[in-house]
Parts: sequence; structure tokens; C-alpha cells
Amino acid sequence: MLIRRNSALAGIALGAAAAIVLLTGWGQAAAALEASAPIRVTGASPYPASCGATPYPDTEVEFSLAADRARPERLVGAWIQDAPRTPAVAYSRDGGASWNVVVPPGLAACTGSEYLRSSDPWLSVGPGGVAYLVTLPVGAGGAAPAVQVSRSDDGGATWSFPVFVERRTGSVESDDKPTLVADPYRAGSVYVSWSRLRVGSTPTGAPTVFSSVEFSRSRDGALTWSAAKTIDTPPAGWTDADAQILAPAPGELLCVFSRRELAANNVLSLPGGRVEFYAARSDDGGSSWSAPRLIGEGRSFYLQDEETSTQIRSGTTHVFNAAAGTEGRAYVAWTNVSSGDASQLVIVGTRDGGRTWSHPHRLAKPSDRPMIPDVAVAGSGAVAVRFYDLREDQAGDAALSTRSWLRVSRNGKGFGREIPLGDVFDLRTAPVAGGFTPGRFLGEYQGLVGLQAGFAALFAQARPIAQIGATDGFFSPVELSTHGPPGKAR
Repeated sequence: MLIRRNSALAGIALGAAAAIVLLTGWGQAAAALEASAPIRVTGASPYPASCGATPYPDTEVEFSLAADRARPERLVGAWIQDAPRTPAVAYSRDGGASWNVVVPPGLAACTGSEYLRSSDPWLSVGPGGVAYLVTLPVGAGGAAPAVQVSRSDDGGATWSFPVFVERRTGSVESDDKPTLVADPYRAGSVYVSWSRLRVGSTPTGAPTVFSSVEFSRSRDGALTWSAAKTIDTPPAGWTDADAQILAPAPGELLCVFSRRELAANNVLSLPGGRVEFYAARSDDGGSSWSAPRLIGEGRSFYLQDEETSTQIRSGTTHVFNAAAGTEGRAYVAWTNVSSGDASQLVIVGTRDGGRTWSHPHRLAKPSDRPMIPDVAVAGSGAVAVRFYDLREDQAGDAALSTRSWLRVSRNGKGFGREIPLGDVFDLRTAPVAGGFTPGRFLGEYQGLVGLQAGFAALFAQARPIAQIGATDGFFSPVELSTHGPPGKAR
């Protein structure tokens, strides 16, 4: 099924004309950021009604975005459609001015999968423009003990049926949060990391439930995969949470992951417990891994919609985002939530492939309540962090006013003033996720990718900016320049 979104129809002015802002720390030349009004990418669901009912029709959350390095005008994005149905994909051949929405086969029961649906889409584009999409199969009882990857040889227009990276039948130890990177230095090499649930017992015989960090690689363009290798097994009283794989230099890999402290029952995470962020590195393409290195820490809290006593699932400490540049550079960003109404946006970086890391650098006011950071590195070496926050919310009014922002640094230090991406929306109109961690949900990540001369973002906004579902997906290109008169931050 093919649906075309073009800029003439989708370039809806959101009260945010192109914004220009002077950045600090950029040397003698006047360096500026320019972001156009976002383009609506999503619309009515591309899935037919025969796929079954959903609580949030025409709604999109949790976006991923990737670009072809050789042809950066070729973009591909993915998201969870009709939350929580299954992923959809869009591709662009003109730098995001127009988009085509497609449904990859084999990601839902109604498109050929033996599973109910799929979730957690993550994209990467490798040499030659080959695109890869990793997803998590979901059965009637929840996430399956499996990870799968789909491949597109035409930049996202058509997709293969997914190939299993791993699949364990009859197991209750499910997989979660897969991420993928196509090696930019070696065509056909693709790497996946994820967390795997483990069920065991303590020395006293009491049950313990925790997750480990797993890894697999393909050398033939995702046709076959190596046996899963465990990168990290946490110490007693801890569980690994999210993991992300990066390729910061030829022959080098980084796996960044978070750990959460367990409660006394050794099953659930401890509210207010410690959260730690680690990085493990490999110099042999993932055959062996270093001991993990601690790079940051925080506390395990969720932001709250205090006026309605509703948790914001997207605003939590252990969720992070990471990105690699070239020559061993990489960056990791997260929000350290200190209470239901305060969080701190934090970033750390490395310039030597993860051997050493900077001290944490704070980028936002805790009272602004930042959440869901995404990080990307441009070809110029500039670093961007996109995030939502609640600074524009007014206590006692009907809406939970939320907005997306972007901050950029020339070199990962001295981040300049931010510009808004999109307009103010009401987070109270977003979907409410269920499960062990219920709450208002935009996704645990959004799409941000570095281009040669700037960045591109694909992200969710709720009503009233969203007009078709509870949330819609919007694309915004961000251009860096070093000429012309500087502007002012809005």
C-alpha cells in the first residue's frame, strides 16, 4: 500500500516560521541554525480495517530516521502505527519535501507474520543505500523471545520479509528494545543489540528476574546472523535496561546500555533506585568486548502529569539515545529525572572510541522537565540534541503544554541556544500506554539524523497540532550555516 504525502499538502504552517538563532562558541564566523516549519509525514493509517481494531487509530509514536550518507536527500523513517498496531515506513527522495508511506510485509498477522504484531522499529542505512529495519515481534502474551530484521535495497520503497536474528521457541524469557547499525565502513555488515529477559534464582532459592545485553552481527546484508553473544550480565540486584549499538570508527563498535537497581523482590526495578549508564567496546567487529565502563548515573523516577496524577512514560531516566560521528567520536544523552516534576538533560561524549569519556554536561533547567532526548552528529562534526519539555505549561489550565526543541554544538561542547521544532501541543491528548509502566506515551525515542550540513528530525506531536490521529508525525530539516546575519532565539 502506497500513500504519498507532498509538501504542498502537508507543509502546514504551525505558527512557527523559519527560525534562525546565533550559536555561541563557533569562532569568528556567524554560525546560524535554520529550521523550516515541519512537514506532516503521516496521515490516515496505511493498514486496512481487516487488520483489526486499535485503541488509537491513525496515531503514530516512536519514530526512527536514517539517511543515505552518499545521497543525503534519500531518507527513510519508521514508527509504530495505530499505537499499538505495528510499524509503518516512509521514504523520501527529495530531502523530506515529500514522502511515500509503505507497509513492510511480515510485521503483523494481517501482513503475513505468525506473530500478532511488531514493535520498537529502528532504522539504519548502509553503503549503497541499503536500508535495514529491526523490530520486536509481539505475541498475544507480549514481547516474544525473538528479534527480526527487514531489508530494503531501494531506499525504503520495498521491503523483504523479516529474517530472525534470534528466535527461541517455548521460552518465557522475552527480548526487548533492539537497535541496529549498518557499518558505514564495510558494506553488508550489520550489527544488532538488545536486552534479553533472564529468569533465575538467588542463592536462597528466591526467584530473580533481570535482563542482559545481547549482540549479533551479519556479514551478508542481514540474510544470516551470528549466534547471540552476551555483552553484559548485570551483578546481583541489578537489571540491564536499554542498549544501543554504534560504529564510531572502522573496525570499532560501541555498545551503550543502562542498568537499573532492582527492588528487594529481585523482580521489579526499585522506584528511586540507582540508574547507571555504561559503554563496552569491541575492536574486532563484535567477536569480543571490553569490560563495561561507567559513563553516567541517575535515579529511577518518571515524570508525572501532576495535575491528573498520570505518569509520563516517555519521561524516565534509564531511556537514553546515542550517536556516533567519525574518528572514534560518540555521544550519549539522557534525562535524569529527580522527581515527578523535575529532570535534567545530560550528555557525555568520547573522542577515542569509548576508551575515555567526558564528564556529564547539563543542557536544560530541571524545572523545564526535559524528556526523550535524541542525539545526532553531522558530517561537519556538529552535535545536535532534540528533546521535548514542559516549560510552556501553565499550572491549572486544561492542557499539558509540550514542545520539541533542538540544541546544537560545533564540537560537542558549549551547546548554543535552542530553537523550537514545531509548535506547542497538549500531551494529555497523546496515547496512554499500559503494561508495567503505564503513562502518556510519545515513544522512547524519536528520529534525529546528522547530514553533511545539518540535521533532520522526524517526531511526534499530539493535538491540536496533530489533526488526523491522537498524534501525527512531522519532519523538519535543520540547516547549519556560517554566513548571513545572525538572528535571535525565539
